[in-house]
Amino acid sequence: MKFTMYTYFDKLVRENGFREALRIAKSAGFSGIEMVDGSITPDPKLIPSLDAAKEYRRILEEEGMITSCYTVGTSLYQSPEATEGLKVHAEYAAALGAKYLHHTLCFASAKGENAPTYDEVLADVLPRAIEVANYCKPLGITCIYEDQGSFFNGVEGFGKFFRAIKAECDNVGVCGDFGNILFADEGAPEFIEAFLPDIKNVHLKEYLMRSEKDERPGRWHTTQKGHYLIGVPTGEGSVDFATGLRMLKEAGYHGCFSLEQELAFPEPFLSDCKLAMGYFEKLFNR
Repeated sequence: MKFTMYTYFDKLVRENGFREALRIAKSAGFSGIEMVDGSITPDPKLIPSLDAAKEYRRILEEEGMITSCYTVGTSLYQSPEATEGLKVHAEYAAALGAKYLHHTLCFASAKGENAPTYDEVLADVLPRAIEVANYCKPLGITCIYEDQGSFFNGVEGFGKFFRAIKAECDNVGVCGDFGNILFADEGAPEFIEAFLPDIKNVHLKEYLMRSEKDERPGRWHTTQKGHYLIGVPTGEGSVDFATGLRMLKEAGYHGCFSLEQELAFPEPFLSDCKLAMGYFEKLFNR
């Protein structure tokens, strides 16, 4: 298994510089990174310039590390500026040597009196996502999307979007997120089975699902059906990693696994990462 650092890497870069951040990730057992930038404007926050992206690629090669994916947290819904911003990020992703640009699709909520319908959101987001994917194609970049948010989550909700964009673009794929699917009150194996041939990258994170909140510290989330989720150490939650990883292995998946965890920083997080990687390797190789 090839593990890449997702959570906390951007903070490491800001606090230590890119090379030292890579060395910290490497010392924790990662073979690469998933570069994360949360900017929805045309000016990326983490990489200051195109030349810097090229320099980061040189440093990655010197340190023997890879970039599995370039990720941007953004919402295309009613946002032409986000569409243009993602094109800039695509240039940076290509310069960095990433094969994949992973971007989220919509932050709008499906709840509330004035909430848009699924079809309204899809009609607005789809052409913007197609525009971004078409821009990425000559750069050699594949756009990938995860099960995430109020609308494009779950086998049905994500599937309607993905089938539509796949019909228009041949450089698209899926980022299989083991944790996000619980927000749709479904399981990781269901999502993986539905989109297995198109999964290019995987996010691993653990949640505990409860019908009611308890007293444990941390941030509680609410699922579409009103259950509660909270991030917990790997192996102590409700995510069916064993079945999902077995399905990926049997299908011959050779992509990267990015750790995305809601845990304490920094040292407890890094030590938890080592434990998590050992846990996942045992499941994947048994």
